[in-house]
Amino acid sequence: MDPNRSEPLEGRYANHLEVGHNAQDLVMDFGQVFEDEQPLMHTRIVTHPTFARQMVEVLRQSLDRHEKLHGREPGRRRKR
Repeated sequence: MDPNRSEPLEGRYANHLEVGHNAQDLVMDFGQVFEDEQPLMHTRIVTHPTFARQMVEVLRQSLDRHEKLHGREPGRRRKR
């Protein structure tokens, strides 16, 4: 988070993710989907695989911290 940012970041809810790739980049499209409807896509992130791996690691660490603070989500299996 940049404390020098003059405007707040826009937040968008996403419960749907589609991922594609080409030789250089990964393309992640985020959106919302509700029962029996087509996804409404709203955000595209294009990044190099190196940075995508770093994002995955940061997300994994964040999910681990979240689970320690708030418990495991209902229905989630333990790691084997």
